[in-house]
Amino acid sequence: MGYPSEREDLIAHVAGVQQVAFLTGDFHTFLAGDVRPAESADKATAVAPEFRSGSITSQGLGEGQGGVLPGANDANPNTNPALIDALKQFNPWVHDADLDHHGYGIAEARSDELKVTFRRVKTIKNRSRERLPDLRWTVEKGQRSLF
Repeated sequence: MGYPSEREDLIAHVAGVQQVAFLTGDFHTFLAGDVRPAESADKATAVAPEFRSGSITSQGLGEGQGGVLPGANDANPNTNPALIDALKQFNPWVHDADLDHHGYGIAEARSDELKVTFRRVKTIKNRSRERLPDLRWTVEKGQRSLF
């Protein structure tokens, strides 16, 4: 992770602000969780929820022959659930993760809530309109943690 001191400065600032959420991309993987100081395992330290949208076409962590993750396979991206569990053990701020599929995120902000939807497709390897179930969260006003 780059810029650790700048990250901590931003977290310290955001800790005093209500109704903050981080919406990011360019990680090529769907992740949802909390932003916490110094990656604290204590959910009470969360300053904001974070949503990282997957990619539409760029290779994700669960794809590619001999890719980033053990067993990565373009023909059948399907990360072993044990690896997802290990990710959550190592990164206790991760609430949900999909390392294999493509799609995009939709954010709907209202005065009292933020609704985030990750819309995912089954494959981009051949023409198909088949989708996977959406991943959805509703963050209520003042909510700082997804847990």
